[in-house]
Amino acid sequence: MYAVTANATSHLRRHGEATMHILLIYDITHDGTRTKVARACEDYGLDRLQLSAFAGKLTKQYQRELMSRIKRLMRKKAGVVTLYPIGQDAWDAQIEVRNDDQ
Repeated sequence: MYAVTANATSHLRRHGEATMHILLIYDITHDGTRTKVARACEDYGLDRLQLSAFAGKLTKQYQRELMSRIKRLMRKKAGVVTLYPIGQDAWDAQIEVRNDDQ
């Protein structure tokens, strides 16, 4: 599970607008574009889960803004980016297997 500090996302909340959990995954072949998309996700307070997966909480408006920004960044480069809004009940039911030993 990811941890988001209050300061990291406080600028992303609009007056009274609810946030929801999101999972954003991508498969982008162009290195520079992939890096720009990752930075955009970080700019919106999302936390990297894996090399091509981010999670966090965003309002619907910021979800649309982030995806619009990503569309501009990708221009005509090959790739796909998918944002999955996840309700609280589904988020709470997640199951994770983790082994940090190497």
